[in-house]
Amino acid sequence: MYTLLLVDDERDILINLSTYFPWEKGGFIVVGQAETGLEALRFIQQQPVDLILCDIRMPGFSGLEFAKKIKELGLPSRIIFLSAYRRFEYAKEAFRYGVRDYLLKPPDFQELLNSLYRVRNELDAEREAQSSNDELSTSSPDPTIQAIRAYLQGNLEHACLQRVATLVGMNPNYLSSFFKEKMGIPFSEYLMKLRMGKAKQLLSDPQYSVQRVSKLVGYSNVKNFTRAFKYYFGFPPSSLRRGIQIHPLQGS
Repeated sequence: MYTLLLVDDERDILINLSTYFPWEKGGFIVVGQAETGLEALRFIQQQPVDLILCDIRMPGFSGLEFAKKIKELGLPSRIIFLSAYRRFEYAKEAFRYGVRDYLLKPPDFQELLNSLYRVRNELDAEREAQSSNDELSTSSPDPTIQAIRAYLQGNLEHACLQRVATLVGMNPNYLSSFFKEKMGIPFSEYLMKLRMGKAKQLLSDPQYSVQRVSKLVGYSNVKNFTRAFKYYFGFPPSSLRRGIQIHPLQGS
């Protein structure tokens, strides 16, 4: 399953999309919702996602501005736009920013599903291309990679691709490709692995509340942390506090 963020300033649309559309059939799981572009940007800087389904007309920070910002920051998330406006100018600008599809509201069921299939196939191909480098480089790591890993280990609360890129003096997009080449794993997945591992470790200590752990590993919103933790391990953080022994779905 790939991760999906829903973004729309109309709360009813968010609820309906999240509740009634079979995202799993398209290969995705909804890990968050946002009602503004700025809220969505903050979300993906804390918790990178594979795909964003986004309204194009929102107050304050439009979908087009959001897509432009993602491209400028070199963030890897794909975007599908939903719009009530059949305007060629919008679609033309959207594709200039790398948006994968432009669908009209309300989206046709099969049309949206086909769009998800196309993005999923793109993500599958990208993963397959990296399959030969799945083993992490640990014997003699590149000095830059060594610096990145050391920084991430000690700065999970504030770590993000943009901060790391500034640290090592690289363009975020180039850093993302460089990291995958050297480590055999996308930056976002590596950061998620570190965060979830640290979270599980801290949760085993009763002096740390779930809210405190959430903040320490980089999630300002405890609901987003709980959702990410459950997605990664297959059970919520509260299960550890109840002493329930559950075998994780992935990671450790």
